[in-house]
Formats: sequence, C-alpha cells, structure tokens
Amino acid sequence: MILEIFILTSLLLQVDSVESQPFYNYELLGIWNRSREEEEDSVLIFRPEEYELPRVRGREKIEFLEGGRMIFYSIAPADGFIRNSGEFTIDAAENILTIIYDSDRDNPVTFKILKLSDSILKLKRIQMSN
Repeated sequence: MILEIFILTSLLLQVDSVESQPFYNYELLGIWNRSREEEEDSVLIFRPEEYELPRVRGREKIEFLEGGRMIFYSIAPADGFIRNSGEFTIDAAENILTIIYDSDRDNPVTFKILKLSDSILKLKRIQMSN
C-alpha cells in the first residue's frame, strides 16, 4: 500500500512539473492555426495544422521555421493571406516568446507561453519594459 501511494504521488508530481518546464524553439516548429473560437481572457490559442478545427472563412496562422525564422499569415481582403516574416526567440527560463517582424524591427512582440504541447499553443501577450 505504501509503495502504491509513493508511485501515485511520484506520477502526480511528474504531471504537474510537465506544465511548468521550459519550452524550446524546436517544440514550436511547424504551422499553428489560430483557434479564435477557443480564446478567452486575452489568451491566444493556436492548434497544429493537422488539428481538425471548424471551417471558417479565414484563419490566421503562424509558421515557426528552423533557424529562428517565422511567418505570420494574416487574412487578406480578397480571402488570401498576407505574409509577415520575421524572427523568433524563446527565453526558456521564463517561457517568453519574442517575435521581431522584418517590417517593424524596432517593435518586438512578446508573449508568455502558457502552454505548449503537440495539440495546443497558448500565448498571452505581455508588455516588456525597456
């Protein structure tokens, strides 16, 4: 009985620690589609490209590439996409994602990574002090 309690406690501690461990660039690689229908309280939700989301007229997406490059696809007026390229970095100790768009290098956009798994990316935009 004591062994079973020890094993169960160890498993629960491992599950809890997964949520708080640092994230790294390679975990973001790929295309993530924005899931506005799941968003609340200013938390942005993205799902991997292969995740089945409800059909909508247009859906923003972000593609994280090897070497720290990224492309944000916003919806164009004619139902296409506008590509906005840039760079991204992750502060693994603080779980901070910073995006610097090529078109606006003086104004980086910073997010706290709230959750990252193979099925969801949750971000909250934060203001960084200079």
